[in-house]
Amino acid sequence: WTASELLSAQGFLHTMPSKQRTLRVPLAGGHQLTNLATAIASVAVMVTAGFSISYHDITAGVASTRWPARFQVTEGDPTVVYDAGHNADGASAIVATWRQEFGRKRCVSVFNTRPDKNHAEMLSKLSGITSTWVFCPMPASPCISRDDLFALAKKHNQTATSCDTPGAAM
Repeated sequence: WTASELLSAQGFLHTMPSKQRTLRVPLAGGHQLTNLATAIASVAVMVTAGFSISYHDITAGVASTRWPARFQVTEGDPTVVYDAGHNADGASAIVATWRQEFGRKRCVSVFNTRPDKNHAEMLSKLSGITSTWVFCPMPASPCISRDDLFALAKKHNQTATSCDTPGAAM
Protein backbone atom coordinates (compact mmCIF):
# COMPACT_ATOMS: atom_id res chain seq x y z
CA TRP A 1 0.00 0.00 0.00
CA THR A 2 1.15 3.51 -0.70
CA ALA A 3 0.90 6.29 1.84
CA SER A 4 -2.00 7.78 -0.11
CA GLU A 5 -3.81 4.45 0.13
CA LEU A 6 -3.26 4.39 3.89
CA LEU A 7 -4.32 7.90 4.85
CA SER A 8 -6.90 10.38 3.65
CA ALA A 9 -8.05 13.73 4.99
CA GLN A 10 -11.36 12.30 6.24
CA GLY A 11 -9.99 9.26 8.00
CA PHE A 12 -8.02 6.19 7.29
CA LEU A 13 -8.22 4.79 3.78
CA HIS A 14 -7.51 1.08 3.46
CA THR A 15 -7.33 -0.61 0.08
CA MET A 16 -7.65 -4.35 -0.42
CA PRO A 17 -7.83 -6.04 -3.83
CA SER A 18 -10.89 -4.64 -5.62
CA LYS A 19 -12.16 -3.06 -2.40
CA GLN A 20 -11.74 0.45 -1.11
CA ARG A 21 -13.10 1.35 2.30
CA THR A 22 -12.75 4.19 4.77
CA LEU A 23 -12.15 3.35 8.41
CA ARG A 24 -12.92 5.99 11.02
CA VAL A 25 -10.48 6.23 13.88
CA PRO A 26 -12.50 5.94 17.11
CA LEU A 27 -9.80 7.74 19.13
CA ALA A 28 -9.39 11.52 19.33
CA GLY A 29 -6.38 13.23 17.81
CA GLY A 30 -4.78 13.45 14.42
CA HIS A 31 -1.82 11.40 15.63
CA GLN A 32 -4.15 8.42 15.91
CA LEU A 33 -4.26 8.26 12.08
CA THR A 34 -0.55 7.49 12.12
CA ASN A 35 -1.04 4.90 14.84
CA LEU A 36 -3.80 3.23 12.83
CA ALA A 37 -1.70 3.30 9.65
CA THR A 38 1.09 1.56 11.56
CA ALA A 39 -1.31 -1.11 12.80
CA ILE A 40 -2.71 -1.72 9.31
CA ALA A 41 0.80 -1.87 7.83
CA SER A 42 1.58 -4.54 10.44
CA VAL A 43 -1.51 -6.46 9.36
CA ALA A 44 -0.34 -6.26 5.75
CA VAL A 45 2.99 -7.83 6.74
CA MET A 46 1.17 -10.55 8.68
CA VAL A 47 -1.09 -11.33 5.69
CA THR A 48 1.97 -11.53 3.46
CA ALA A 49 3.49 -13.97 5.96
CA GLY A 50 0.44 -16.23 5.67
CA PHE A 51 -1.85 -15.08 8.47
CA SER A 52 -5.53 -15.10 7.58
CA ILE A 53 -6.91 -11.67 8.47
CA SER A 54 -10.09 -10.53 6.74
CA TYR A 55 -11.28 -7.04 6.01
CA HIS A 56 -14.08 -7.72 8.49
CA ASP A 57 -11.46 -8.57 11.16
CA ILE A 58 -9.76 -5.24 10.52
CA THR A 59 -12.96 -3.16 10.58
CA ALA A 60 -14.25 -4.93 13.70
CA GLY A 61 -10.93 -4.41 15.46
CA VAL A 62 -10.80 -0.73 14.58
CA ALA A 63 -14.45 -0.13 15.52
CA SER A 64 -13.96 -1.75 18.94
CA THR A 65 -10.78 0.17 19.77
CA ARG A 66 -10.93 1.90 23.14
CA TRP A 67 -8.05 3.44 25.06
CA PRO A 68 -9.13 4.66 28.50
CA ALA A 69 -7.40 7.82 29.72
CA ARG A 70 -6.27 8.80 26.22
CA PHE A 71 -8.20 12.00 25.59
CA GLN A 72 -11.19 10.37 27.19
CA VAL A 73 -13.96 12.98 27.34
CA THR A 74 -16.60 12.79 30.05
CA GLU A 75 -19.47 15.14 29.33
CA GLY A 76 -20.90 17.08 32.22
CA ASP A 77 -20.49 20.34 34.03
CA PRO A 78 -17.62 20.74 33.80
CA THR A 79 -16.53 18.58 30.89
CA VAL A 80 -13.63 16.40 32.05
CA VAL A 81 -10.90 15.12 29.75
CA TYR A 82 -8.66 12.36 31.06
CA ASP A 83 -5.30 11.80 29.41
CA ALA A 84 -2.42 9.86 30.90
CA GLY A 85 0.18 11.20 28.47
CA HIS A 86 3.50 10.49 30.11
CA ASN A 87 6.15 12.31 28.10
CA ALA A 88 6.73 15.49 26.07
CA ASP A 89 5.43 13.93 22.84
CA GLY A 90 2.29 12.89 24.70
CA ALA A 91 1.90 16.44 26.03
CA SER A 92 2.20 17.77 22.47
CA ALA A 93 -0.49 15.33 21.31
CA ILE A 94 -2.77 16.41 24.17
CA VAL A 95 -2.36 20.07 23.22
CA ALA A 96 -3.00 19.41 19.50
CA THR A 97 -6.06 17.28 20.26
CA TRP A 98 -7.38 19.81 22.80
CA ARG A 99 -7.14 22.58 20.21
CA GLN A 100 -8.81 20.39 17.59
CA GLU A 101 -11.70 19.61 19.96
CA PHE A 102 -12.00 22.84 22.02
CA GLY A 103 -10.22 25.55 20.03
CA ARG A 104 -8.65 28.32 22.13
CA LYS A 105 -10.59 27.40 25.28
CA ARG A 106 -8.33 26.77 28.28
CA CYS A 107 -8.61 24.18 31.03
CA VAL A 108 -7.73 23.36 34.60
CA SER A 109 -4.98 20.72 34.45
CA VAL A 110 -4.48 18.15 37.18
CA PHE A 111 -0.85 17.16 36.83
CA ASN A 112 2.09 15.23 38.16
CA THR A 113 4.55 12.79 36.70
CA ARG A 114 7.38 10.46 37.57
CA PRO A 115 10.85 11.88 38.28
CA ASP A 116 12.32 10.07 35.25
CA LYS A 117 10.11 12.11 32.88
CA ASN A 118 10.87 15.58 31.53
CA HIS A 119 8.27 17.31 33.68
CA ALA A 120 9.50 20.83 32.85
CA GLU A 121 9.01 20.28 29.10
CA MET A 122 5.65 18.58 29.66
CA LEU A 123 4.37 21.42 31.85
CA SER A 124 5.69 23.98 29.37
CA LYS A 125 3.80 22.37 26.49
CA LEU A 126 0.59 21.93 28.50
CA SER A 127 0.73 25.53 29.76
CA GLY A 128 -0.53 26.63 26.33
CA ILE A 129 -3.98 25.19 27.10
CA THR A 130 -3.95 25.50 30.90
CA SER A 131 -5.48 28.35 32.87
CA THR A 132 -4.85 26.87 36.33
CA TRP A 133 -2.81 23.92 37.60
CA VAL A 134 -3.79 21.45 40.31
CA PHE A 135 -0.80 19.45 41.47
CA CYS A 136 -1.27 16.24 43.41
CA PRO A 137 0.80 13.16 44.16
CA MET A 138 0.31 10.00 42.13
CA PRO A 139 -0.90 6.96 44.08
CA ALA A 140 1.79 4.36 44.79
CA SER A 141 4.38 6.03 42.57
CA PRO A 142 7.26 8.44 43.06
CA CYS A 143 6.48 11.86 41.62
CA ILE A 144 7.74 15.42 41.26
CA SER A 145 7.52 17.58 44.39
CA ARG A 146 4.78 20.16 44.60
CA ASP A 147 7.39 22.87 45.24
CA ASP A 148 9.13 22.08 41.94
CA LEU A 149 5.81 22.12 40.08
CA PHE A 150 4.71 25.38 41.72
CA ALA A 151 8.01 26.98 40.61
CA LEU A 152 7.39 25.88 37.02
CA ALA A 153 3.83 27.22 37.06
CA LYS A 154 5.12 30.54 38.36
CA LYS A 155 7.70 30.60 35.55
CA HIS A 156 4.78 30.40 33.08
CA ASN A 157 2.82 33.08 35.01
CA GLN A 158 0.06 30.61 35.85
CA THR A 159 -1.82 30.01 39.06
CA ALA A 160 -1.60 26.68 40.84
CA THR A 161 -3.02 24.87 43.81
CA SER A 162 -2.51 21.37 45.19
CA CYS A 163 -4.53 18.47 46.54
CA ASP A 164 -3.58 15.36 48.46
CA THR A 165 -5.12 12.94 45.93
CA PRO A 166 -6.24 12.95 42.29
CA GLY A 167 -9.78 12.28 43.54
CA ALA A 168 -9.71 15.43 45.67
CA ALA A 169 -8.53 17.41 42.64
CA MET A 170 -11.61 16.33 40.71
